[in-house]
Order: sequence, then C-alpha cells, then structure tokens
Amino acid sequence: ERPGPEAITRAVLDNAYNGAIVLMHDGGGNREQDIEALPGIIDGLRERGYTLVTVGELMKLDGRVPQEVIDGAVAMPADAAMPAL
Repeated sequence: ERPGPEAITRAVLDNAYNGAIVLMHDGGGNREQDIEALPGIIDGLRERGYTLVTVGELMKLDGRVPQEVIDGAVAMPADAAMPAL
C-alpha cells in the first residue's frame, strides 16, 4: 500500500504510547513515502513529549528485562535443538 506520507505520519502519531516501537522497513520496494514521513513523525513525537531511544535503551528503561538480554549475552541452552524445517 502507498497511503502517502501524511497518512503514515498520522497512523504513527495516533497510535503512539509510552514504550511503543515504530518499525519502518527500508527494503522490499519503494519507501519514499516512509522517508518523507520520518521528519513529521520525529517532530510530532517530540512535540508530544516523547523521547526517541534505541530498543536496547527502551529495554533498560522498562526495568523488567534481564541485563543479559539487554547486553545480548543470552544464548540457547546447550541441549536445545532448533526444529528441522
């Protein structure tokens, strides 16, 4: 879909909440509308008092995520096996 940069901006701002993650892909086709929407999204979120942080920073701020996860130090148990595809 190509709803236009204004619609993309409005969708993000209308659904923003504390702790939300905005995921915008940069592959898979023409992303000009996403790029055009970014300044309005960033400005709109800041005007509403939001602070933009990385996912790692968000996990740390949450307080419930173990430090090992934040640090990327979690590994699968040695006896775990991935299912065959």
